[in-house]
Amino acid sequence: MTSVHIQARFADNAENGEQPAVGRLLFSPASRHFDKEKHLLIPSPFEVGLDQKGDVTVQLAATDGAFVWMVTEIYTVGGRDVSYSRYVQVPDSTTQVEYADLTDVDPTSFVPVDMTGGHVAEYRFAAGMAEAEEMSNQYPASFVYWFDETTAAQSASAALAAVYQAGEDAKTEAAKASALRASVESTVSDVTALGEDAAAQISLHTASVDEHAVSATLRMDELVAGVESAAMAKSDEIAAAQPDTPTVIPETEEE
Repeated sequence: MTSVHIQARFADNAENGEQPAVGRLLFSPASRHFDKEKHLLIPSPFEVGLDQKGDVTVQLAATDGAFVWMVTEIYTVGGRDVSYSRYVQVPDSTTQVEYADLTDVDPTSFVPVDMTGGHVAEYRFAAGMAEAEEMSNQYPASFVYWFDETTAAQSASAALAAVYQAGEDAKTEAAKASALRASVESTVSDVTALGEDAAAQISLHTASVDEHAVSATLRMDELVAGVESAAMAKSDEIAAAQPDTPTVIPETEEE
């Protein structure tokens, strides 16, 4: 809803100047219409009275092209009522707007009254300058357009040049893409070869390590065998050096 502020005054006179108007205003949608929820809204007028200052503020729904507000102003002048009517658009505003600033529209077409009664511009096209001059004389209120042959030829040449340049640019970009692809393929090949060489080096080192391990095992076996042989020989020497000692069986006494 939009707040609309109305200020009504009686016209100046020599004695009292402007005076607050006395009266009331009747508001109603100018026609039945559908809202955003597709409800059919039937015009339901409501009335507000002016205060002692001739002012009043009302809340009006913003118009959306489906309807406009009809405002009937009723003033008491010299003991009788005088009425005036307006058809207005109401903007969707969060700030208060003045009644005097609302746009008056045609009640049938909803077109602002400032735009009604105007001349609709007409446009005509000619094949050349001679025909354009003839049409201008025949239709003085119309805008006549034609395309100059020289300008058309220049435009066509410029278009062809642009197409040719686009083709050349496409070729250049294609060549760049091909070179980039070749560079990538070469780099991939180099990386593959490097990987294969590294694998070969690893296999060679593995074989060397295995060979050294076998050699070390053989040497350890020989060392152990030597130690066992020396130990056996020493044991034999010790056994040979010990003298033979007779075994003495003690005698037992007879009872």
